[in-house]
Amino acid sequence: MGDAVSFLSGQVPGGILLFLIILVIVNLVFLFLKSSKLLSEKESTKKQLTFSAVFFIFYIILWFVTQPPAPKMRIAVLPVPSENGKVQLKGNSFAFTDLFQRTAFNNLNSKYLIHRWQHLFETAGSDSVQSYKYWQAAAEKIKADILIELTADGGDAVCIVTSFYEENNEVKRYDLEGAAQYGPLLEKLNNEFDFFEEITRADVKPVPDYCLGAEVQFLLGEYEAALNLLKDKNDLPARLLRGKIYAGKGLQHKVDGEKALINAPKIDEFDKARKIFAEIIRAEEDTPETAYWLGRMALHIQDYNRAELYLKNALIGDRENSRIYYSLSFLLNRRLEELGFKSRTDILEKAVYYDPGYGKAVYQLADEYFLSGSGVPSGIGAVMAKKVILNYLRIKDGDPNILSLLGSIYFKTSELDKAYKVFSGLLDRFPDDSNSHYNMGIVYYLQEDYPKALEFFLKAIEMDDNLDSYLYAGLVYQKMGDKESALKYYRQRVRRKTGGGDKYAREAMKGIRQILAEAAGGAAE
Repeated sequence: MGDAVSFLSGQVPGGILLFLIILVIVNLVFLFLKSSKLLSEKESTKKQLTFSAVFFIFYIILWFVTQPPAPKMRIAVLPVPSENGKVQLKGNSFAFTDLFQRTAFNNLNSKYLIHRWQHLFETAGSDSVQSYKYWQAAAEKIKADILIELTADGGDAVCIVTSFYEENNEVKRYDLEGAAQYGPLLEKLNNEFDFFEEITRADVKPVPDYCLGAEVQFLLGEYEAALNLLKDKNDLPARLLRGKIYAGKGLQHKVDGEKALINAPKIDEFDKARKIFAEIIRAEEDTPETAYWLGRMALHIQDYNRAELYLKNALIGDRENSRIYYSLSFLLNRRLEELGFKSRTDILEKAVYYDPGYGKAVYQLADEYFLSGSGVPSGIGAVMAKKVILNYLRIKDGDPNILSLLGSIYFKTSELDKAYKVFSGLLDRFPDDSNSHYNMGIVYYLQEDYPKALEFFLKAIEMDDNLDSYLYAGLVYQKMGDKESALKYYRQRVRRKTGGGDKYAREAMKGIRQILAEAAGGAAE
């Protein structure tokens, strides 16, 4: 019913057209009744005008009633830079940023959306986060409507709020009397912009600097450095963060999918994280973040029942966290129905909306769009996939994984010139990456330049035993009539099978059977 209403209200292409068609048909019916004398001219005209007016008014009401809510204004709060324009990767640089975010949690006015500093950190990139200009650029690229910055102007601390949604990019300045004035600053900002539903001094509870410093190290992947900063600290933020760090370390372990279905793999870091989270839950100090990390761990070892339970609980408490939506997307569609999602695409769109710079979610969403389409360049699936990728590349133009996906889509839609441009660019940037050579091999393979394709596949294998290059090396040798070499590389790929879902190993096995069958047929003759 909801989809029908949306269609009629013009929220999708065709709604207005349908309205006009119905209106024309009704008027033609009245004209027919009038011309056939079944209704008098006066009565027919009166009813025609009355029906058209009523139908038009009904449509206008339906249009306004079913319009989607206005988009929320995205707020980005930047860390405090030092005098030389650098961001010190220490807790006090992120104190106000984190305080604003914690105050906003479950307390933000519904017209606003807070863009989490941890997510902006990832968008800026671990190699660039010490440069304040990259934080500013990241905020601009995600299209923040409101940018809040704490900086120094002639030695005086000031807060600068830029409202990009205003026609003239309105800028407001607030003088500070030192870092200790963050609480009053929040109240001042709230009085001006109505950021929060309700705010009191009791809401303003900053976490210790050592926790923020540890969080920064965690985001950088420096797990041991993060744990060292929390050594001997037992307050709730420290315990929660320690559990998160152990969970993050455990997620670095690869899991064999087939074995995980029989016996859940034992990951020591997961055991440590679960113990910490269990203590937090028993003390009734649970948070959505606890449920999220328990869900992530369950998902990693393919315990989907527990993953579903934890992740849904996390979403109930934190409905604007892109990472929760992304993790939920790996559950079956039937598990998502009670949340109101009809497909994996729906939930990935949420993840990308809450963080446009989230590369993993963009990758999966683009892939889902493409798989749902017809596979032709002008098909809706391919168009939507390329659109979401190109939007993301405006934020992070050099992401190799996303560029590789774009090149693969160009492969599959037979846009080989575009694929060549993408992959040759990646090869120039990453000459030591075997996947760059593998992808160039695919380009030449599809162009039927088999000697050149073979050169790239063999180079990829030489570099780091690139798995899928074995399959394509076999295919190339088979195309060139060298069946002995083809068998050699097919068998090498089968030996490197990664699990029951390894489709390339199955393709290699198929190639082996085909060559052996041909050989047997030739011998019989």
